[in-house]
Amino acid sequence: MYFNLKRYLYGMAKRKWMGVLIIIIPLAFLVISSLIPDKYTVIQNVVIRDDAPVALMTEPEGFMTYERLSRDASVFFLNSYSLTKLTSDIMTGWAEKYGSVIGDMIRESMSLQRLNERTVQIVYVGKSREVGEILVGFYADRLVKKAHEGMIRSNSSLQADKPGLEGGMVTQEMKSHWRPERMKPLVYCVVASVFLVLLLFGFIEWNDSSLKSERQIARYTGLPILGNIPDLNRVAQVIHSKERPNTV
Repeated sequence: MYFNLKRYLYGMAKRKWMGVLIIIIPLAFLVISSLIPDKYTVIQNVVIRDDAPVALMTEPEGFMTYERLSRDASVFFLNSYSLTKLTSDIMTGWAEKYGSVIGDMIRESMSLQRLNERTVQIVYVGKSREVGEILVGFYADRLVKKAHEGMIRSNSSLQADKPGLEGGMVTQEMKSHWRPERMKPLVYCVVASVFLVLLLFGFIEWNDSSLKSERQIARYTGLPILGNIPDLNRVAQVIHSKERPNTV
C-alpha cells in the first residue's frame, strides 16, 4: 500500500505539468456561461393613463385608478384569479414544476413601469424566455381588459388614449461574464476537474511499464539485488548546497 502511494505521488511529481488540466473544465464553464444568454427581458407597452379606472373586485367601487394599482403591483399580478388561470389553463403543469414558489417567482420577475404619461410597460426579467413571453402576454391582455371594464363600471367616457396594446412584444437576451449564482456550479466544476485529473494521473502511472523499485526488478529478472546506485543528481545537489558559502 505504501509503495503504491509512493509510486502515485512520484508519478504526480514527474508529471506535475498536467496540473494545469484542472482549470480546463472550470474555464470552459465560465466561457460558455458568458456566451450563452442566461436571462431574458420581455416587454410589452400598454397605453393607459394614471387616472384610468381598472376593474378590481376587491374594491368597494369595483375599480381603482391605475396610479393606485401601480403602487402595489402584487394586487394585479398575484390575485387569485390570475394565478388560477395561469396554472390551470394557460400553463398546464406549472404547479408541478414550480410548486408553492409560483407566487415568489412572479413577484420577483414581473413589474409595471411607467414609460411616459400615456404608456406603461409590463416587464419580465427572468431565466425563461418562454415563461416570460407567456406571462407578459397574459398580464398585458388582462390589464387592457380590466381597464375597459373599469371604464364601464365608472361610467367614464372613452378617452383619446383608449387603453390598449402599443406595438408588439419585445424580447431581449441578457449575457454576463459573471453572476453570483454561478459560484455553486463553478465549485462543482472545480471538484470534478480535480477528481478527473487525479484519475488521469493514476491511469497513466499504472499503465507505465517501466520498473519503479528494486523489488520489481528482482521479481521481473528472477535475480537477487546485491545493491543499488543512488540518484547521483540528488547527491550532487546536496554536496553543492553544503559547499556553497554562506553570505551575509
